[in-house]
Amino acid sequence: MRWLTAAIAAGLGIMSSTASANQLTNPGFETDNASAGDVAGASGWGQFNFAFTTKSVTPHSGTQELKVFGPFFIGGGSGVTQAVPASPGQSFSASAWLRDDSSDPMLGSNFAQVQLQYLDSSNNVIVTDSSPNFTALDPINTWEKESASGIAPAGTAKAQIVLVHVQINNPVTGGSVFFDDASLDLVPEPGSLALLGIGGLLAARRRVRSA
Repeated sequence: MRWLTAAIAAGLGIMSSTASANQLTNPGFETDNASAGDVAGASGWGQFNFAFTTKSVTPHSGTQELKVFGPFFIGGGSGVTQAVPASPGQSFSASAWLRDDSSDPMLGSNFAQVQLQYLDSSNNVIVTDSSPNFTALDPINTWEKESASGIAPAGTAKAQIVLVHVQINNPVTGGSVFFDDASLDLVPEPGSLALLGIGGLLAARRRVRSA
């Protein structure tokens, strides 16, 4: 039975590594050196309005994080985006760690989200799935994970993660939100996982027999 135990472990290992493959470039915002001060945007990410790579708060991991604030008009948003190739029917999960810090706390009803968007070949947004709102009611000075997931609809050419801060207070109020350790994962279909598991079992059995 030792070969069966090894086979199960091998199959589970294959499934785990396949299911957790992060598709993002610079997910922890470590690429740009913010030692001399905040750096606008982040390598590998598209930026809209006010988003900066920074070292200004305790990171979730590594040494840096992303700071997002503004854009100082009601209903406006600031943040970053990153897209990867996708096809209809594929499932993705988008996540990041968010922090409301006492050095520049979120105020009023302003909120932040992790969004998962599916885009067509002309970069038009087809569908947006959003995490719950992260607000000033969440614990201060604490990293909290937020996530969104969904299945790519017909016409999908890309899956995109959006890290966004939205100002809805009237009059506009300030405050920042910090993001770290973002992830955009392609989630294998259950049938694919089963096939990978069977392949792992057979491969491990062959290894054990030849040992």
